[in-house]
Amino acid sequence: MTQPWQHASRHIANGKLKRRGVRRYKRYLYDGPVTARVTGARETTVSLSVGGKLVRGPARRVSAVNCGLESLTVVVRSKFGGRYHLVETQDDEDG
Repeated sequence: MTQPWQHASRHIANGKLKRRGVRRYKRYLYDGPVTARVTGARETTVSLSVGGKLVRGPARRVSAVNCGLESLTVVVRSKFGGRYHLVETQDDEDG
């Protein structure tokens, strides 16, 4: 059964990664558009994966439309390490 979002949601995370570091955020979603953006150190990217398989990215900004998935994982990677700022939204605003 699909469940459309009722209102916009936003998840914000700040952190610091070591060289070749990875940070994963498991997100439980409603159906609809989802966008993740990362800013920070050089060569820091974000991707979306489902069940360990890459579906979007890596890039500074990735978007997808969730239809029937219960969860996905937002993955932040940094080749050189450093601080990052991640914003994941679930609405039409950033999609």
